[in-house]
Amino acid sequence: MREIKFRAWDGVKMSQNSKSIAEIAEDGIITRDPNKLTFLQFTGIKDKNGKEIYEGDYYQVAKNVIYKVVFVGEPKEFVDEALMGGFGLEHCFKEDCLFGFDTYAIEHGEVIGNIYEHEYLLHENKNGK
Repeated sequence: MREIKFRAWDGVKMSQNSKSIAEIAEDGIITRDPNKLTFLQFTGIKDKNGKEIYEGDYYQVAKNVIYKVVFVGEPKEFVDEALMGGFGLEHCFKEDCLFGFDTYAIEHGEVIGNIYEHEYLLHENKNGK
């Protein structure tokens, strides 16, 4: 069973450490504007460098191909058994194109940013740069 933990984005700053919601509150990140707070859940998977992968991360497996890590629901709802714990990889430049975290993606991919702090990566990916 995967460890349940979160990080939080408040519209300005990302909590840097994987924490419980209570620990994020203790850091004061929630006090800025709790209505703008977005929690991002840990997938239970680490990339090739040992970095924890969270919902909302940009994940690169091959040069110039960037995926967005998304929560897709319970794995039983999908045919693809590689959707680990309900998380999958979505092409940032195609609609309805979802892939699972297969062995290759886990062993060769890496987190290169996230949708809040590195939005420019999505635009670069769409333009093929």
